[in-house]
Amino acid sequence: MFYALVFNVPGIPVSVNHYKHRTVSGRTYVTSEAMEFKNTVSAVLNGRFVVGDAFKVCIIVILGAGNKGDADNFPKLILDSLAKSGAFRDKKGKHLSDAHITLLITEVDRTSRPEVGETIIAVAPYGIADRERLDRNTANWIDKKAGKQ
Repeated sequence: MFYALVFNVPGIPVSVNHYKHRTVSGRTYVTSEAMEFKNTVSAVLNGRFVVGDAFKVCIIVILGAGNKGDADNFPKLILDSLAKSGAFRDKKGKHLSDAHITLLITEVDRTSRPEVGETIIAVAPYGIADRERLDRNTANWIDKKAGKQ
């Protein structure tokens, strides 16, 4: 058990558009590229997990040469991979789904452009202090935009 996990996954996840495909008969299957990414996440985690009732996840996708993608297309496969690998657990050790993620931050780095892309993932419990800080920061941002500061 870890309080927080931060780890690198070689490569970038396939977008949600290339995650699952449907056959002519209507059967849905996970693509081989998506399965490869899921297996890589599982291998990198190597049984490590975070305990909590709710979680925050930060994702940084560093696009490699020739990679492209949108910030809203990457998280699905990453979150499913984390859940399948058992990264989220309750106090009794029960595996939790990605439905327990309360805060998700996704960044796409389009400037570094290494030869091969990389994904950096951080997972930690989400608590009341996070909510209070988020409320305070959001209120400050809204006030600033409204000209109240």
